[in-house]
Amino acid sequence: MSNLKISTRMLILLGSVALVMLVIAFSGIRGMGASNAALKTVYEDCAVSLGQLSDVQARMLENQLALTGALAIGTPEEAKRAVDDVNKNVAEIGKVWAAYMATQLTPEEEKLAKALEAARGKFLQDGVTPMLTALGANDLEAAKTLNTEKMRPLFADIRKLVIELIAIQISEARKEYEAGQSRFQSARALGWTLLVLGLGFAGVFGWFLTLGISRPLAQA
Repeated sequence: MSNLKISTRMLILLGSVALVMLVIAFSGIRGMGASNAALKTVYEDCAVSLGQLSDVQARMLENQLALTGALAIGTPEEAKRAVDDVNKNVAEIGKVWAAYMATQLTPEEEKLAKALEAARGKFLQDGVTPMLTALGANDLEAAKTLNTEKMRPLFADIRKLVIELIAIQISEARKEYEAGQSRFQSARALGWTLLVLGLGFAGVFGWFLTLGISRPLAQA
């Protein structure tokens, strides 16, 4: 150290401080990038999917209410209105479901989604379509029988699967949050460690630098 010029010592000191600052800045930028990616995942694969599943669930409930209302009122006009509303909702549910299936699914979510897809197909084939046909023909007794024996149990299976899929979205969002918290804690610990080490090094090096300058002056 004593063999180095003062200018060289100053450059080493400044370079070391600058290096520490660069490492801290890089760590911060990297952490923000990871947080941004996590937020993107939460939005695209959790929040959007949650909205789509909620939309599917809401429209299916609307169908149930429309059909139940048609059976309760018992007029051809109400039956026709229910048939039109249900057909419209079935088409919209198909679009929303296709968009949901195009998102990034976890293995567990994909398994449940396929089970729900199969259950919905059975629900449409064995429950909704025959019931709409019965209502269209104003055969209320057949429609009531289908509602009791087919629609309700099949809908219960679908509702259970939808609830499980919604729970997965919440669970995945929680995992991303916890991972983000872990990254933040690690980045903060690294930042403080580098800051303390950098200040310590600068202090020690500055002290030796001061001695290197003051001693020759005192001997002069």
